[in-house]
Amino acid sequence: MRHHSLWAIAGFLTSTVLGAQASLPTLQSSPRGPVTVIRVGPGVEPPALSTVDFSPVISANCERKLSGKVELSLLVDTTGKAQNIGFIKPEASDIDRLAVVVAQMDRFTPGHLGSDAIVIGESLELELKGCIVGTVDGTGHKTYRLLLASPPKQKLKPYDSFPGEVVFATESLPPDPRSGIASRKYRVGGSVSAPKPITTPEAEYSPEARRNKISGECLISVFVDVFGLPEYPMIVRPLEPSLDQKALEAVSRYRFRPAMRNGIEPVPTMVTVEVNFRLG
Repeated sequence: MRHHSLWAIAGFLTSTVLGAQASLPTLQSSPRGPVTVIRVGPGVEPPALSTVDFSPVISANCERKLSGKVELSLLVDTTGKAQNIGFIKPEASDIDRLAVVVAQMDRFTPGHLGSDAIVIGESLELELKGCIVGTVDGTGHKTYRLLLASPPKQKLKPYDSFPGEVVFATESLPPDPRSGIASRKYRVGGSVSAPKPITTPEAEYSPEARRNKISGECLISVFVDVFGLPEYPMIVRPLEPSLDQKALEAVSRYRFRPAMRNGIEPVPTMVTVEVNFRLG
């Protein structure tokens, strides 16, 4: 089993072959220009979570269960949808991806300043129980879905770390990550700042590499999407097959604050990660 590819979740968590590149819901269409973010203060009515029916994506037929707590940052727009979702406290597991999907499914009563709906920054704490469900298609090939095992527990509170003006994220990842156009378009530089790591779990040593006393660096290119999740990890400079695999597993658990264009718009970028293996 190759763990460098993550559980795929798209739209309403549609099924995908285990090992296929993971993807998240398509970003909602949004205004392309800057919008003002209002802080909580006198006269400001904060957003509130609305009731959402999660039953279509809840299953009790789990091959494997997973759980965790994640804290996200997000903007509640004037229509009551979450924008510019990012991580404050990730789990560094597939629960993080489930948290982003839940946040995109959530609906909110927008914040108001007087009678006007406003954009306001919030943090969303989620307690999630996930359910991995396996099914066999007509060709006998097994596919997997990552669903909810029960409705999420969520708590919304103000979060004032967003800039006073933002652009909502709309750019998606390249359809062909190996193309030269993709690698040129999604480079850091100019108005685009590099993504910032939040958590970088250490890669494990493989038993065979430890026995053979192998050490060194493995270089991996990876796209960081607008949520700060790693996608399409590829070995650029290999070290040793078992350690290359361990490096891919570790990078798949990295979480970032996404790259920013002009400091106010999350955008996907490609970065190179060096994973070091040292004995002793």
